[in-house]
Amino acid sequence: MNNVFFEQFLMISDLKTVGFLVALLVILFLINMLPKKKFNFSAKVMVATVVGLILGLAIQFVAGFPENPMELTFVKETTLWYSLLGGGFISLIRMLVIPLVMVSIIHVIINMKEDANLGDLVKKSLIITLVMVAISVGVGLLLGNLFEVGKVSTDAVQAVAAEGGRKIREVSNIVDTLKALIPSNPVEAMVKLNIVGLVIFSAVVGVAAKRMSKKYMDTVKPFFDLINASQKIIVSMAMSIIRWMPLAVVPLLANTIAQKGIGAIAEVGKFIAVLYLATAVMFVIQMIAVSFFGLNPFTYV
Repeated sequence: MNNVFFEQFLMISDLKTVGFLVALLVILFLINMLPKKKFNFSAKVMVATVVGLILGLAIQFVAGFPENPMELTFVKETTLWYSLLGGGFISLIRMLVIPLVMVSIIHVIINMKEDANLGDLVKKSLIITLVMVAISVGVGLLLGNLFEVGKVSTDAVQAVAAEGGRKIREVSNIVDTLKALIPSNPVEAMVKLNIVGLVIFSAVVGVAAKRMSKKYMDTVKPFFDLINASQKIIVSMAMSIIRWMPLAVVPLLANTIAQKGIGAIAEVGKFIAVLYLATAVMFVIQMIAVSFFGLNPFTYV
């Protein structure tokens, strides 16, 4: 298949590429055909995870477990096509983040009971959000340093420096970090996926709309109807996309193993373990905070 059309446009110039693409299609078909009664959503995701791992190892095996897998044509082509499904799924999820967050928050506020103290609620919500973000940053830094996540040798640092063009990201202090969460431009917050900033902006919009409804309900009612309808549509979209997660897990995991090799599992393993530990710590902190505000933690869960 030595042809510009196959090598540079179609990106299928090796028979092994065709073989692994066919294998992926067969795997996805079989996972999709798993009986719903025996395999619920979580079970399908677990099956897809194991299959994705095996598929990635199979690509590595056929490639001969090279140090630089992406230098091999069929690995580069196969992972590129796999990224169409895996990366496409991630893009769809990211597409929903902004409208889902904004519409959901506004929807909750405008549908609150009339006797609710919106100003006090929003004030407490924003303060608690910023405090919890600060605590989570602290937990992340503490555990990251404690377990030396991301620590590299001096030789590795020198190698990166020798390559040029790469710079170690500057560490910001916690005050600047929190200040950056408050959006001066909601559009910029959307572009940068500043979720906390979007929460703040959405809360302000929701409170303003709720207050105006007391005097000008006829005027703001179309906005209320739009938000309520949008919330149902976006939730439906989210559920429809998440339903395809088991099929996306296979190419995502296979790509990681195929591109980075078995070493990728060891490198990422500690990060994943520390991430889960940090999440568990934050969960306990949330339970303590919930108890402090007089809510039963078990009810909250």
